[in-house]
Amino acid sequence: ARALNVVGATAAKTSNGKLQVVVFQQNNKDLAKARAISIRQYLLGKVPGLTMERIGISWFDEPEELDIQGKKLQNPDSVRFFFTDLDNDVQSKKKLAKKK
Repeated sequence: ARALNVVGATAAKTSNGKLQVVVFQQNNKDLAKARAISIRQYLLGKVPGLTMERIGISWFDEPEELDIQGKKLQNPDSVRFFFTDLDNDVQSKKKLAKKK
């Protein structure tokens, strides 16, 4: 929980960033989805200022593939956090809406 609090506090202080939560769970897409949703709900409940629009979630039923010092590794159960530019995300959605 402490690491999630740090991630959430960082996300709250990043004014134009969207936190992306990506969950990998080998051979279990339902568990991966449940974890992604649970992480988002935890952050929304614990971190003032975060909204659903500022947290994206994704999940996969395969291992995370890593390339560390030229070695290919797989982590069957992992969670990745990173930020995307919220301004670009909003602009992309506006462009898609205009095309429809």
